[in-house]
Amino acid sequence: FWVRADERAAFDFVYDALPLEREVVLRTYPMVGIPLAFLVASTVGEPGSTRGDLLAVLLFTACIYLPILLVHVPASESHRASWILTTQPLSENVLAAGAIKALAVRFLFPLYVVLSLLAWSQAGVELVLRLALPGFLISLLVTRGLYKTCVSEPPLSVPPDEVRADYDWGGPFLGIALVLTIGAVLASRFLPTIGHGAVLAGVLIAAELVAERKLRRGVAPVSGGA
Repeated sequence: FWVRADERAAFDFVYDALPLEREVVLRTYPMVGIPLAFLVASTVGEPGSTRGDLLAVLLFTACIYLPILLVHVPASESHRASWILTTQPLSENVLAAGAIKALAVRFLFPLYVVLSLLAWSQAGVELVLRLALPGFLISLLVTRGLYKTCVSEPPLSVPPDEVRADYDWGGPFLGIALVLTIGAVLASRFLPTIGHGAVLAGVLIAAELVAERKLRRGVAPVSGGA
């Protein structure tokens, strides 16, 4: 339903192959997991609205670690087979669109399942129904906005030791983290019902559709960090 026919090849390729790359797993999973673990630990035992605010921050800011994953999308021990990508007839933007959707399904969705279960155990199902989907959509939008900034080569096309990380953690990414943290607290306190969360999700879905169209047309999606 979501993956277009011309995106299917890139989607399947990244979905199946990237998690099998040993160096990608060793380099990215701990760097993403450790900061999240500290934030998870800080939510345990916090009372009342403070706990809700922290869980909202957890759901809205998980994406600030995405550059760590994105810069390793080109990494592969089997990089000599990258001729499959360089000779394919699809445009670079279609290839990126399929890869982004693969990252969303393969990495973001399982992450948000875990975060939603944590939020459910700490604050109940109402908070999950209100804020988990908006958090996921925000992460998807950030992935779109940062993809071309962080991914300098086609997926799985360069040796792991040649992966470049040409981004500035103290610049736009710090700004993204600050904006999302403030937005999470505001959403936690001023969107008190599931209906409010559904409205926010609808707005974000519309933004995602616009961003996808811009990418496929060759126009980089608008992002605070790109």
